[in-house]
Amino acid sequence: MPVRVFHQENGRFVERTRETGLADTNGWWNDVTVADLDGDGRPDLVLGNLGLNSYLSASRNAPVRLYVGDFAHDRSLQPVITVQRNGTNYPVAGVDELTRAIPELRSRFPSYTAFGGKSVEELLSREALNNARRLEADDFATSVAINNGNGTFTLRRLPMQAQFAPSRRRSPKTRW
Repeated sequence: MPVRVFHQENGRFVERTRETGLADTNGWWNDVTVADLDGDGRPDLVLGNLGLNSYLSASRNAPVRLYVGDFAHDRSLQPVITVQRNGTNYPVAGVDELTRAIPELRSRFPSYTAFGGKSVEELLSREALNNARRLEADDFATSVAINNGNGTFTLRRLPMQAQFAPSRRRSPKTRW
């Protein structure tokens, strides 16, 4: 999802993400810290994300997708994460993990060879994918949102040193 911004108006929170310029920031955001990073007296945002040192990579042309649906037809939800390679979406999970979650796949793909290289569209029906909730992430960079002073922000990636691992602010009580 994007970094979402809400403004309190007449005692209610109103989403103002689009107006702030942060609507196209789909990532796996996990932390936000407010700080005046450029010394102009306005609050900027440090936005923790997955980072760029991961086996998952995402871009606008090749987003990572999360499908959530009842793929096992058991009235529960199964998540399926995919990565895109050459325009085709492939599941991140291997055959063992997917067949535990979706047992019917075992009969259709009884071996590693039969499963290997299959796209998510070959594994799951078009109907199941169309009925699933689909979320996309196209940016995993931990970033800063610089406050422009007019209600908008400019997103900038932090240097590679900040991209080595998912960023999470540690509790003051954490001792490591």
